[in-house]
Amino acid sequence: DNYDWSCKFGWGLPSFKNFGDTKEWVEKGSGNEIILGSLGYKNIHLNLSYKYFNGLKSENVITFNEYQFPNTAVYRKVFMNLTLSYEYELISRLFIDPQIGWVRTHITSNVMDNQGNEIKLNKADGLIIGSNLTKYIKLFDKGFVGIFVNVNYNLINYKMISEDLGGNTLGYGFGFVVKGTN
Repeated sequence: DNYDWSCKFGWGLPSFKNFGDTKEWVEKGSGNEIILGSLGYKNIHLNLSYKYFNGLKSENVITFNEYQFPNTAVYRKVFMNLTLSYEYELISRLFIDPQIGWVRTHITSNVMDNQGNEIKLNKADGLIIGSNLTKYIKLFDKGFVGIFVNVNYNLINYKMISEDLGGNTLGYGFGFVVKGTN
């Protein structure tokens, strides 16, 4: 399988586990990886993924933007990752992709202000470090389908969202990917 350019698209089922003060707010969650896309030249890939977690609940009251959010609030958490990776073939069509890049975290909730508008929360950025392990099966001359597992560690400044938060997030998941080559 010799090629210079490749393009990947996929879907996955990610999960996360928070640490530190952020763990006291919401410990873990599962969701959908709505977009997984990658453009590669030789072994270097630029990757974009969008992970969405809905229906998160906390047993604790927390302060966001000077508002007290009750322990009945329901949250949505989104991670957008932009990474560079190096695809290395371990054995026939089994690849490991160590990656490093940028992560943006966005949290919303069902809590409204006095005018009935959803309270806007700040976003937080950070560093993501991780790896994918992907096994491909050749479908046709230039096309492959694969299954992957991934793990990443997000070094996020959650204090940008709330002074009550802190710590980092471990992400992990599995999914399917389609890869086309030249």
